[in-house]
Amino acid sequence: MLQKLTKPSIYIYLVYTVVLFVMALIFATGLESIMTQDNSVPKAILDSREAMQKANNAVFYLFVGGIVGVILLFIFGNSYRKKLYMSNLIAGTVVPLATIVGSVVVLVFISKAISTYNENLDGIKEYYETSLFGASTPVETLIYPAIALVLVIIYIALCALYITYTILKYRKSVMER
Repeated sequence: MLQKLTKPSIYIYLVYTVVLFVMALIFATGLESIMTQDNSVPKAILDSREAMQKANNAVFYLFVGGIVGVILLFIFGNSYRKKLYMSNLIAGTVVPLATIVGSVVVLVFISKAISTYNENLDGIKEYYETSLFGASTPVETLIYPAIALVLVIIYIALCALYITYTILKYRKSVMER
């Protein structure tokens, strides 16, 4: 049973990492559309934009780290070996653990961005009401960080499952030797 999960598990990890990249591309688009249309934006939007941009960068760096992690897992052969060795165990646990740590950092950035946005919501709403730009509404702007928050939590769960899978497969390999 574990052998059948070998390739799908690493490909799920890879696909989900790419999903995070797409999320990084669309993360703060609502506030960016305002910034390109008007130079006289209020401080509330500038502060929110800065927090969103930091969170967006964190999601992007998580993607880069995830891609490097997947490459390392392929180099160590975690996707095709029937028997795992100590190097596979180390790679199969350290890479996802590092990804989990990075994901927790991203969660902090996203939470701070949402908090900053909520603190500045009155100023943002006021600007939207007086603006004729037709930009995203304040609620639409928060959809992407909320989706990113959920995606990162799922990413943590996938990494934890991959660690569990690697340990179980390694145990089975050791017992067969």
